[in-house]
Amino acid sequence: MSVALLFFLLFLHAVDVQARDRGVCIEAAAGGGSDAAFDPDKELAPLTGRHQKLANAARLRAAGKFDKADKEYEAAEKALTDPELKLRVAYLRAGLSAEAGRLREAADRYLALAGRYVLLADWCLYRAGNALFELGEFEESAGAFARVSGSFPRHSAARGMRCRAISRLGSPAATVVCVDSLSGPEADLLLLQARAALDA
Repeated sequence: MSVALLFFLLFLHAVDVQARDRGVCIEAAAGGGSDAAFDPDKELAPLTGRHQKLANAARLRAAGKFDKADKEYEAAEKALTDPELKLRVAYLRAGLSAEAGRLREAADRYLALAGRYVLLADWCLYRAGNALFELGEFEESAGAFARVSGSFPRHSAARGMRCRAISRLGSPAATVVCVDSLSGPEADLLLLQARAALDA
């Protein structure tokens, strides 16, 4: 393969990665995307029908009034007595922060929940990792993705994002080690980029 072709492929890949970074990471951090096995946002939606504060928060959130929605979520969280429901509302608040574009706040909320909300710990770590990646906090992002368990339905996506975060830290050798455990076209291009950087 000629050097010019290699650099052209790397350029195309970089453009593709930048486009995905802007769209996919925000979507994932905000709770977007679909998963056939489990979607926590859909599972938590019935809560809003049973609690007035949560219903108000959902309406305000849908209207884009994120600060007011957060206050309603906070009031609901304080009013609830069931610890499990409190954790669910805290999860909804983290998603609201991401949706509002407050990615640092979202990441902090997701990371805090990951240790307390065992049922959704992997989802919290995954979404925190995406929010941190979008913020350019690549070391923290890689750390969050590394903590996602192997049984998580999006484990391979988390591993891929971890390698992308590591590659952004500027350590080609670490990227090669990380990417060697992956497969697929994105892994191949990350590996090419890392090896080209090592040879330079």
